[in-house]
Amino acid sequence: MFSWSTTGTATVTIENFGGVQASCEDCKSKFPCPDFYEVEDCCGLQSNQVVYANVGYGTEVYLDNSNVCWKTVGPNPGPATITLGSGGNYGTCENCTANFPCPG
Repeated sequence: MFSWSTTGTATVTIENFGGVQASCEDCKSKFPCPDFYEVEDCCGLQSNQVVYANVGYGTEVYLDNSNVCWKTVGPNPGPATITLGSGGNYGTCENCTANFPCPG
């Protein structure tokens, strides 16, 4: 569910479930926005990407499905460009790349 306010004639149809909300803030409090984050490649070989994850940001380092380590940089409006793996948080790029070395 995404939140927005009306500004004129509708150009998309929205299914009304969960009731009509008084404002975007009311809607977001009941239906939080997706969590997209910009991430940077710990090896410095690829351009920054965007992931969908409930990870927060700061010192979190995660592995993608190709065994590349990514450090979260900050929130991003999305959409996701890569998918994180299920390996958990490695804490630092050094810890992650010790387990999954950079190519070359």
